[in-house]
Amino acid sequence: MIAPHAPIATLQTVLLDSPGHTVKLTGLPALALILGVVALVAAFVIRFIRLRRHARVATKARGAAEAELQTLFAAMQDVVFVVDRDGRYTRVPYTDANSLYRPAPEVVGRHVSDVLPADAAATISNVSAQVVDTQRTVQTEFRIQPEGRVVWFSATASPFDGRAVLWVARDITETKVARDALAHSERRYRLLFDENPCAMWVYDYDTRQIVDVNDAAVTQYGYSRDEFARMKLDDLRAPHDIPQLSRLLAEMPSDEPRVHTVKHIKKDGTVISVEARGHPLGIPDRRLRLVVITDITERLAAERVVLEAEERAMATSLMLQTLIDAAPQAMIVLDAEWNVTRWNDAAEVLFGWSASEVIGGPVPFIPADQRDHVDKWRGTLGHGGTEKPIEAVRMRKDGRHVDVMLAVAPLLDAEERPTAFIGVYMDITERKQLGEQLRQSQKMEAIGTLAGGVAHDFNNILTVISSYAAMLIADDRYPDIRADIEEISSAARRATGLTRQLLTFS
Repeated sequence: MIAPHAPIATLQTVLLDSPGHTVKLTGLPALALILGVVALVAAFVIRFIRLRRHARVATKARGAAEAELQTLFAAMQDVVFVVDRDGRYTRVPYTDANSLYRPAPEVVGRHVSDVLPADAAATISNVSAQVVDTQRTVQTEFRIQPEGRVVWFSATASPFDGRAVLWVARDITETKVARDALAHSERRYRLLFDENPCAMWVYDYDTRQIVDVNDAAVTQYGYSRDEFARMKLDDLRAPHDIPQLSRLLAEMPSDEPRVHTVKHIKKDGTVISVEARGHPLGIPDRRLRLVVITDITERLAAERVVLEAEERAMATSLMLQTLIDAAPQAMIVLDAEWNVTRWNDAAEVLFGWSASEVIGGPVPFIPADQRDHVDKWRGTLGHGGTEKPIEAVRMRKDGRHVDVMLAVAPLLDAEERPTAFIGVYMDITERKQLGEQLRQSQKMEAIGTLAGGVAHDFNNILTVISSYAAMLIADDRYPDIRADIEEISSAARRATGLTRQLLTFS
């Protein structure tokens, strides 16, 4: 021990020289050693004080940095979390996005599989292991299902402290929905484009270059896809039609749908009429238009046939109308419901009603006792049948009856269905009267013939009687019966007068 107040000159220092030996230092050497130790201790204390000061400064700076970082995190709209290589949460700073899904205290220290759906947890675990092993940033996507709804995130996984991964994930649900919808729309467009039975192509409005075609266009026009890729719209037109194409494109807005009927030339030289429907595709920085082609060559030919048939039908109708108007017989046209659609002048003369009084309604001239027969007739004609002309009684406007010979025929359409009926009525009143007179005359003629025949035969008999009576009167052998014979002769003469009267009647 060294005494507290020992003089410096008498200070002694005991040092361990070697195992089992001690060395004693006295005087100045001991003082120098002590001062050295004190200086060493003082340097250590000063260094410690400086280190503490630096530590306090660093702690303060770190606290400021963490506060600044926390402020930055709090302002972020992304989900931010740190996981280790095994996929266990180590830190979840507060952000607005994090607060929407799960508070940090509930997830720190837990595995992502305990918090997220299986597919999202597997993605985060696998990517985290990859980032830690490679120390490279990875971009990926995953989805969660908070409260039953699907939320997609685009995430960046970055190395953190060499043993963990910093995840920054942004909600891209709307973007992904829009992107998926766009992809679906593109797939559907491609399917509709490629599989459409109508010829289709896409062309550049500014250059007229054909950009793409579908299989139907290749089949219909005969060009291969490679040939189409080297063609312009001009190559499908006849040379004299190209100026018309130029005017058409110049007058047509590139962003509006249009329909045109034009003629195209196929690879084999066949000219076809087509209906071209153009629609803008709305692709930025390039004015592309989709064209749908419909071959209407046969349709136009059929339309020409139909038009010619209609013209012939119109001419026939006009001729029929002229014939009806000029016919001396009463002619009436009825629709499928048996309402009057045409009533000529002869019908007005025969029945008394004017056209304005009957058109649009049923025929007015059928007597009550004829309606059942007419209804039966209508049933036959309404099914496309026919009836022979018949004699019938019809009624005039003034109530008098008129005898007519009538014939009604159905007008059939292309499917043999009656669409209208035409009736022809002929007044046979006078003819029936003449017929009755003829029958009476024939009866009288028959009676006269009969009377003449009887008179001739009776006159022959009387001639015989008169002859024999005259012979008996001239014979004198029978005087006793002469008076009777003269009576016979007188009766014969009287009968002869009656015969002359019969001959006169005949």
